[in-house]
Amino acid sequence: MVEASFDNWTSIFLFAAVQGAFLAIALCLVRKGRRLSNIILSFLMLTFSLVLAYYVAFWTGYNRVYPQMEGWTNALPFLFGPLIYLYTSSLLSKSLSKSSLFHFTPFLLHFLYLIPFLLLSGQEKIQFFANMESLPVWRLWAGRTIVWAQVMQMIVYAVLAIMLVFRESREMDFARKLSRRTFIGRLSILFLVFSLIHASYYVMVFIGQYERLVDYGMALGMSVLIYFVGYSGFRVPYALINVDGRKDKSGNSNLTPLATQTFLSKLRSHMESERPYLDGDLKLADLASQLGMKAHDLSKLINDQFGHSYSDFINSYRIKEAEKLLMKSDDSDVRVIEIAYHSGFNTKAAFYNAFKKKNGISPLSFRKAYIRSMKDQPAMQGVIG
Repeated sequence: MVEASFDNWTSIFLFAAVQGAFLAIALCLVRKGRRLSNIILSFLMLTFSLVLAYYVAFWTGYNRVYPQMEGWTNALPFLFGPLIYLYTSSLLSKSLSKSSLFHFTPFLLHFLYLIPFLLLSGQEKIQFFANMESLPVWRLWAGRTIVWAQVMQMIVYAVLAIMLVFRESREMDFARKLSRRTFIGRLSILFLVFSLIHASYYVMVFIGQYERLVDYGMALGMSVLIYFVGYSGFRVPYALINVDGRKDKSGNSNLTPLATQTFLSKLRSHMESERPYLDGDLKLADLASQLGMKAHDLSKLINDQFGHSYSDFINSYRIKEAEKLLMKSDDSDVRVIEIAYHSGFNTKAAFYNAFKKKNGISPLSFRKAYIRSMKDQPAMQGVIG
Protein backbone atom coordinates (compact mmCIF):
# COMPACT_ATOMS: atom_id res chain seq x y z
CA MET A 1 0.00 0.00 0.00
CA VAL A 2 1.44 3.39 -1.05
CA GLU A 3 1.62 5.90 1.79
CA ALA A 4 0.48 9.45 1.09
CA SER A 5 1.05 12.42 3.36
CA PHE A 6 1.04 16.21 3.43
CA ASP A 7 3.69 18.62 4.70
CA ASN A 8 3.40 22.37 5.32
CA TRP A 9 4.12 23.37 1.73
CA THR A 10 1.76 20.91 0.11
CA SER A 11 -0.97 21.96 2.54
CA ILE A 12 -0.48 25.61 1.53
CA PHE A 13 -0.57 24.73 -2.17
CA LEU A 14 -3.70 22.61 -1.75
CA PHE A 15 -5.38 25.52 0.04
CA ALA A 16 -4.41 27.83 -2.85
CA ALA A 17 -5.83 25.34 -5.38
CA VAL A 18 -9.13 25.20 -3.50
CA GLN A 19 -9.26 28.99 -3.30
CA GLY A 20 -8.58 29.21 -7.03
CA ALA A 21 -11.49 26.86 -7.72
CA PHE A 22 -13.82 28.95 -5.53
CA LEU A 23 -12.61 32.11 -7.29
CA ALA A 24 -13.34 30.51 -10.67
CA ILE A 25 -16.88 29.69 -9.57
CA ALA A 26 -17.40 33.20 -8.16
CA LEU A 27 -16.28 34.81 -11.43
CA CYS A 28 -18.70 32.63 -13.40
CA LEU A 29 -21.59 33.65 -11.14
CA VAL A 30 -20.93 37.38 -11.49
CA ARG A 31 -23.59 38.87 -13.75
CA LYS A 32 -22.31 42.43 -13.97
CA GLY A 33 -19.46 43.96 -15.91
CA ARG A 34 -17.60 42.35 -18.77
CA ARG A 35 -19.13 38.89 -18.78
CA LEU A 36 -16.74 37.43 -21.35
CA SER A 37 -13.68 38.72 -19.49
CA ASN A 38 -14.96 37.19 -16.25
CA ILE A 39 -15.50 33.81 -17.90
CA ILE A 40 -12.03 33.79 -19.47
CA LEU A 41 -10.43 34.69 -16.14
CA SER A 42 -12.55 32.02 -14.46
CA PHE A 43 -11.17 29.35 -16.81
CA LEU A 44 -7.63 30.61 -16.20
CA MET A 45 -8.09 30.28 -12.44
CA LEU A 46 -9.64 26.83 -12.88
CA THR A 47 -6.77 25.52 -15.02
CA PHE A 48 -4.23 26.83 -12.50
CA SER A 49 -6.15 25.16 -9.68
CA LEU A 50 -6.39 21.80 -11.45
CA VAL A 51 -2.68 21.72 -12.33
CA LEU A 52 -1.73 22.87 -8.83
CA ALA A 53 -3.97 20.18 -7.30
CA TYR A 54 -2.23 17.54 -9.42
CA TYR A 55 1.19 18.80 -8.29
CA VAL A 56 0.04 18.39 -4.69
CA ALA A 57 -1.18 14.87 -5.47
CA PHE A 58 2.20 14.06 -7.05
CA TRP A 59 4.26 15.37 -4.12
CA THR A 60 2.09 13.73 -1.48
CA GLY A 61 1.88 10.36 -3.27
CA TYR A 62 -1.86 10.45 -3.87
CA ASN A 63 -1.28 10.11 -7.62
CA ARG A 64 -0.03 6.59 -6.88
CA VAL A 65 -3.01 5.86 -4.67
CA TYR A 66 -5.35 7.10 -7.41
CA PRO A 67 -3.41 6.52 -10.67
CA GLN A 68 -6.56 7.18 -12.71
CA MET A 69 -5.83 10.91 -12.38
CA GLU A 70 -2.60 10.62 -14.36
CA GLY A 71 -2.54 12.49 -17.65
CA TRP A 72 -5.69 14.56 -17.26
CA THR A 73 -3.83 17.82 -16.52
CA ASN A 74 -0.95 17.30 -18.98
CA ALA A 75 -2.50 19.41 -21.76
CA LEU A 76 -3.74 22.23 -19.50
CA PRO A 77 -0.53 24.33 -19.66
CA PHE A 78 -1.37 24.91 -23.33
CA LEU A 79 -4.36 26.93 -22.05
CA PHE A 80 -2.38 29.25 -19.76
CA GLY A 81 -0.96 31.54 -22.45
CA PRO A 82 -4.05 31.87 -24.67
CA LEU A 83 -6.30 32.55 -21.68
CA ILE A 84 -4.04 35.28 -20.23
CA TYR A 85 -3.76 36.93 -23.64
CA LEU A 86 -7.47 36.73 -24.49
CA TYR A 87 -8.37 38.01 -21.02
CA THR A 88 -6.07 40.99 -21.50
CA SER A 89 -7.48 41.62 -24.96
CA SER A 90 -11.12 41.40 -23.87
CA LEU A 91 -10.59 43.64 -20.85
CA LEU A 92 -8.95 46.30 -23.00
CA SER A 93 -12.11 46.49 -25.13
CA LYS A 94 -10.67 44.44 -27.94
CA SER A 95 -13.43 42.48 -29.66
CA LEU A 96 -12.98 38.72 -29.76
CA SER A 97 -14.13 36.84 -32.84
CA LYS A 98 -14.61 33.15 -33.51
CA SER A 99 -11.07 33.08 -34.89
CA SER A 100 -9.87 33.52 -31.30
CA LEU A 101 -10.65 29.84 -30.81
CA PHE A 102 -7.63 28.99 -32.95
CA HIS A 103 -5.48 29.98 -29.96
CA PHE A 104 -6.61 26.73 -28.34
CA THR A 105 -5.45 24.50 -31.22
CA PRO A 106 -2.27 23.28 -29.42
CA PHE A 107 -4.34 22.28 -26.38
CA LEU A 108 -6.83 20.39 -28.53
CA LEU A 109 -4.11 18.55 -30.48
CA HIS A 110 -2.29 17.57 -27.30
CA PHE A 111 -5.51 16.36 -25.69
CA LEU A 112 -6.32 14.22 -28.75
CA TYR A 113 -2.78 12.80 -28.60
CA LEU A 114 -3.34 11.86 -24.94
CA ILE A 115 -6.72 10.15 -25.38
CA PRO A 116 -5.33 6.57 -25.72
CA PHE A 117 -3.40 7.04 -22.46
CA LEU A 118 -6.32 8.70 -20.66
CA LEU A 119 -8.58 5.74 -21.44
CA LEU A 120 -6.22 3.30 -19.70
CA SER A 121 -7.18 1.93 -16.28
CA GLY A 122 -5.25 2.95 -13.19
CA GLN A 123 -3.28 -0.32 -13.16
CA GLU A 124 -2.44 0.03 -16.85
CA LYS A 125 -1.11 3.53 -16.25
CA ILE A 126 1.11 2.24 -13.45
CA GLN A 127 2.41 -0.44 -15.81
CA PHE A 128 3.02 2.20 -18.49
CA PHE A 129 5.25 4.25 -16.20
CA ALA A 130 7.06 1.11 -15.04
CA ASN A 131 7.99 0.28 -18.64
CA MET A 132 8.93 3.80 -19.79
CA GLU A 133 12.52 2.79 -20.50
CA SER A 134 11.29 0.41 -23.20
CA LEU A 135 9.26 3.09 -25.00
CA PRO A 136 10.36 4.03 -28.55
CA VAL A 137 12.82 6.90 -28.72
CA TRP A 138 10.40 8.99 -30.78
CA ARG A 139 7.82 8.73 -27.98
CA LEU A 140 10.27 10.11 -25.41
CA TRP A 141 11.35 12.95 -27.70
CA ALA A 142 7.71 13.74 -28.49
CA GLY A 143 7.05 14.16 -24.78
CA ARG A 144 10.02 16.51 -24.37
CA THR A 145 9.06 18.50 -27.46
CA ILE A 146 5.52 18.98 -26.14
CA VAL A 147 6.81 20.17 -22.76
CA TRP A 148 9.11 22.75 -24.34
CA ALA A 149 6.35 23.82 -26.72
CA GLN A 150 4.20 24.54 -23.66
CA VAL A 151 6.98 26.54 -22.01
CA MET A 152 7.75 28.60 -25.12
CA GLN A 153 4.07 29.22 -25.79
CA MET A 154 3.57 30.54 -22.26
CA ILE A 155 6.51 32.95 -22.58
CA VAL A 156 5.39 34.20 -26.01
CA TYR A 157 1.82 34.82 -24.86
CA ALA A 158 3.03 36.56 -21.70
CA VAL A 159 5.15 38.95 -23.77
CA LEU A 160 2.27 39.53 -26.21
CA ALA A 161 -0.08 40.35 -23.31
CA ILE A 162 2.40 42.85 -21.85
CA MET A 163 2.90 44.48 -25.26
CA LEU A 164 -0.88 44.69 -25.70
CA VAL A 165 -1.27 46.45 -22.35
CA PHE A 166 1.27 49.15 -23.19
CA ARG A 167 0.09 49.57 -26.79
CA GLU A 168 -3.58 49.93 -25.86
CA SER A 169 -2.83 52.18 -22.88
CA ARG A 170 -1.55 54.89 -25.22
CA GLU A 171 -5.07 55.20 -26.64
CA MET A 172 -6.76 55.75 -23.26
CA ASP A 173 -7.06 58.79 -21.05
CA PHE A 174 -4.68 58.66 -18.12
CA ALA A 175 -7.22 57.69 -15.42
CA ARG A 176 -8.52 54.69 -17.39
CA LYS A 177 -4.97 53.80 -18.39
CA LEU A 178 -3.81 53.71 -14.79
CA SER A 179 -6.66 51.61 -13.43
CA ARG A 180 -6.54 49.01 -16.19
CA ARG A 181 -2.79 48.86 -16.74
CA THR A 182 -2.08 48.50 -13.04
CA PHE A 183 -4.08 45.28 -12.73
CA ILE A 184 -3.64 43.69 -16.15
CA GLY A 185 0.00 44.76 -16.44
CA ARG A 186 0.91 43.24 -13.10
CA LEU A 187 -1.02 40.08 -13.92
CA SER A 188 0.82 39.72 -17.25
CA ILE A 189 4.22 40.34 -15.66
CA LEU A 190 3.50 37.82 -12.89
CA PHE A 191 2.52 35.31 -15.56
CA LEU A 192 5.79 35.96 -17.42
CA VAL A 193 7.76 35.36 -14.21
CA PHE A 194 5.81 32.15 -13.64
CA SER A 195 6.56 31.07 -17.24
CA LEU A 196 10.29 31.60 -16.69
CA ILE A 197 10.14 29.59 -13.45
CA HIS A 198 8.30 26.89 -15.39
CA ALA A 199 11.10 26.88 -17.98
CA SER A 200 13.84 26.72 -15.33
CA TYR A 201 12.14 23.70 -13.77
CA TYR A 202 12.37 21.68 -16.98
CA VAL A 203 15.94 22.84 -17.60
CA MET A 204 16.87 21.45 -14.17
CA VAL A 205 15.02 18.19 -14.91
CA PHE A 206 16.64 17.63 -18.30
CA ILE A 207 20.19 18.30 -17.08
CA GLY A 208 19.68 15.98 -14.13
CA GLN A 209 19.79 18.71 -11.44
CA TYR A 210 16.20 18.37 -10.25
CA GLU A 211 15.48 19.82 -6.81
CA ARG A 212 12.18 19.91 -4.99
CA LEU A 213 12.76 23.61 -4.26
CA VAL A 214 12.43 24.47 -7.98
CA ASP A 215 9.35 22.26 -8.15
CA TYR A 216 7.81 24.17 -5.27
CA GLY A 217 8.77 27.44 -6.97
CA MET A 218 6.51 26.58 -9.91
CA ALA A 219 3.62 25.85 -7.56
CA LEU A 220 4.36 29.01 -5.62
CA GLY A 221 4.10 31.00 -8.87
CA MET A 222 0.62 29.59 -9.50
CA SER A 223 -0.40 30.33 -5.93
CA VAL A 224 0.80 33.94 -6.19
CA LEU A 225 -1.24 34.44 -9.38
CA ILE A 226 -4.35 33.01 -7.72
CA TYR A 227 -3.95 35.14 -4.60
CA PHE A 228 -3.16 38.24 -6.70
CA VAL A 229 -6.44 37.90 -8.61
CA GLY A 230 -8.32 37.29 -5.36
CA TYR A 231 -6.67 40.26 -3.64
CA SER A 232 -7.33 42.55 -6.60
CA GLY A 233 -10.98 41.53 -6.59
CA PHE A 234 -11.22 42.39 -2.90
CA ARG A 235 -9.17 45.60 -2.97
CA VAL A 236 -10.27 47.11 -6.29
CA PRO A 237 -13.36 45.14 -7.39
CA TYR A 238 -14.08 47.15 -10.53
CA ALA A 239 -10.61 46.40 -11.93
CA LEU A 240 -11.33 42.69 -11.76
CA ILE A 241 -15.03 42.47 -12.58
CA ASN A 242 -16.14 45.72 -14.15
CA VAL A 243 -13.57 48.29 -15.22
CA ASP A 244 -16.23 50.68 -16.44
CA GLY A 245 -18.06 50.64 -13.13
CA ARG A 246 -21.43 49.97 -14.73
CA LYS A 247 -23.87 47.10 -14.75
CA ASP A 248 -24.92 45.55 -18.01
CA LYS A 249 -28.50 45.05 -16.96
CA SER A 250 -31.00 47.74 -16.26
CA GLY A 251 -32.88 46.12 -13.39
CA ASN A 252 -36.34 47.09 -12.12
CA SER A 253 -37.64 50.65 -11.87
CA ASN A 254 -40.88 52.44 -10.99
CA LEU A 255 -40.38 54.69 -14.01
CA THR A 256 -41.65 53.75 -17.45
CA PRO A 257 -38.95 52.94 -20.04
CA LEU A 258 -39.55 56.28 -21.77
CA ALA A 259 -39.40 58.20 -18.47
CA THR A 260 -36.25 56.30 -17.52
CA GLN A 261 -34.45 57.35 -20.70
CA THR A 262 -35.70 60.93 -20.38
CA PHE A 263 -34.54 61.35 -16.78
CA LEU A 264 -31.30 59.49 -17.51
CA SER A 265 -30.45 61.95 -20.29
CA LYS A 266 -31.48 64.84 -18.05
CA LEU A 267 -29.33 63.54 -15.18
CA ARG A 268 -26.23 63.18 -17.34
CA SER A 269 -26.69 66.61 -18.88
CA HIS A 270 -27.27 68.20 -15.47
CA MET A 271 -24.18 66.57 -13.97
CA GLU A 272 -21.98 67.76 -16.84
CA SER A 273 -23.33 71.29 -17.24
CA GLU A 274 -24.28 72.33 -13.69
CA ARG A 275 -21.75 70.16 -11.81
CA PRO A 276 -23.89 69.89 -8.65
CA TYR A 277 -21.43 67.35 -7.20
CA LEU A 278 -19.07 70.21 -6.33
CA ASP A 279 -21.46 71.02 -3.46
CA GLY A 280 -20.10 69.00 -0.56
CA ASP A 281 -23.51 69.02 1.14
CA LEU A 282 -25.47 67.76 -1.88
CA LYS A 283 -28.15 65.31 -0.72
CA LEU A 284 -30.17 62.82 -2.75
CA ALA A 285 -33.31 64.89 -2.16
CA ASP A 286 -31.50 68.04 -3.37
CA LEU A 287 -30.42 66.47 -6.66
CA ALA A 288 -33.86 64.91 -7.16
CA SER A 289 -35.48 68.31 -6.64
CA GLN A 290 -33.14 69.89 -9.21
CA LEU A 291 -34.21 67.24 -11.73
CA GLY A 292 -37.91 67.37 -10.86
CA MET A 293 -37.92 63.77 -9.62
CA LYS A 294 -38.79 61.87 -6.49
CA ALA A 295 -35.78 60.90 -4.41
CA HIS A 296 -36.81 57.22 -4.50
CA ASP A 297 -37.02 57.20 -8.31
CA LEU A 298 -33.65 58.92 -8.64
CA SER A 299 -32.03 56.43 -6.29
CA LYS A 300 -33.35 53.48 -8.33
CA LEU A 301 -32.39 55.15 -11.60
CA ILE A 302 -28.79 55.56 -10.44
CA ASN A 303 -28.64 52.05 -9.03
CA ASP A 304 -30.18 50.37 -12.08
CA GLN A 305 -28.44 52.35 -14.82
CA PHE A 306 -25.00 52.91 -13.28
CA GLY A 307 -24.70 50.09 -10.77
CA HIS A 308 -23.85 52.56 -7.98
CA SER A 309 -25.36 53.81 -4.79
CA TYR A 310 -26.13 57.53 -4.75
CA SER A 311 -22.96 58.38 -2.81
CA ASP A 312 -20.73 56.30 -5.10
CA PHE A 313 -22.34 57.91 -8.15
CA ILE A 314 -21.69 61.44 -6.88
CA ASN A 315 -18.18 60.51 -5.77
CA SER A 316 -17.38 59.14 -9.23
CA TYR A 317 -17.89 62.66 -10.64
CA ARG A 318 -15.93 64.20 -7.79
CA ILE A 319 -13.04 61.80 -8.42
CA LYS A 320 -13.02 62.70 -12.13
CA GLU A 321 -12.84 66.36 -11.14
CA ALA A 322 -10.02 65.63 -8.70
CA GLU A 323 -8.13 63.67 -11.40
CA LYS A 324 -8.31 66.67 -13.72
CA LEU A 325 -7.00 68.99 -10.99
CA LEU A 326 -4.23 66.56 -10.06
CA MET A 327 -3.14 66.32 -13.69
CA LYS A 328 -3.29 70.08 -14.21
CA SER A 329 -1.25 70.81 -11.10
CA ASP A 330 2.22 69.31 -11.06
CA ASP A 331 3.15 71.71 -8.28
CA SER A 332 3.74 69.71 -5.12
CA ASP A 333 2.89 72.83 -3.12
CA VAL A 334 -0.76 72.48 -4.10
CA ARG A 335 -2.09 70.48 -1.21
CA VAL A 336 -4.24 67.47 -1.88
CA ILE A 337 -6.78 68.63 0.71
CA GLU A 338 -7.39 71.76 -1.39
CA ILE A 339 -8.08 69.61 -4.43
CA ALA A 340 -10.43 67.50 -2.31
CA TYR A 341 -12.44 70.55 -1.26
CA HIS A 342 -12.53 71.94 -4.81
CA SER A 343 -13.85 68.56 -6.00
CA GLY A 344 -16.76 68.49 -3.55
CA PHE A 345 -15.35 66.38 -0.71
CA ASN A 346 -15.77 67.66 2.83
CA THR A 347 -13.00 65.64 4.47
CA LYS A 348 -9.59 64.38 3.49
CA ALA A 349 -10.42 60.87 4.70
CA ALA A 350 -13.53 60.64 2.53
CA PHE A 351 -11.53 61.85 -0.48
CA TYR A 352 -8.67 59.38 0.05
CA ASN A 353 -11.05 56.45 0.59
CA ALA A 354 -13.12 57.21 -2.51
CA PHE A 355 -10.06 57.89 -4.68
CA LYS A 356 -8.29 54.71 -3.61
CA LYS A 357 -11.46 52.67 -4.10
CA LYS A 358 -11.63 53.81 -7.73
CA ASN A 359 -7.96 53.92 -8.73
CA GLY A 360 -6.30 51.56 -6.27
CA ILE A 361 -3.70 54.19 -5.34
CA SER A 362 -3.61 57.42 -3.34
CA PRO A 363 -4.07 60.87 -4.95
CA LEU A 364 -0.37 61.68 -4.39
CA SER A 365 0.71 58.46 -6.11
CA PHE A 366 -1.69 59.25 -8.96
CA ARG A 367 -0.12 62.68 -9.48
CA LYS A 368 3.43 61.25 -9.36
CA ALA A 369 2.50 58.53 -11.86
CA TYR A 370 1.00 61.12 -14.20
CA ILE A 371 4.09 63.35 -13.98
CA ARG A 372 6.32 60.36 -14.76
CA SER A 373 4.14 59.43 -17.74
CA MET A 374 4.42 62.96 -19.11
CA LYS A 375 8.21 62.89 -18.79
CA ASP A 376 8.40 59.50 -20.51
CA GLN A 377 6.01 60.42 -23.32
CA PRO A 378 8.48 62.29 -25.58
CA ALA A 379 10.95 59.43 -25.34
CA MET A 380 8.24 56.89 -26.18
CA GLN A 381 7.07 59.00 -29.14
CA GLY A 382 10.65 59.13 -30.43
CA VAL A 383 10.87 55.36 -30.33
CA ILE A 384 7.48 54.89 -31.99
CA GLY A 385 8.09 57.57 -34.60
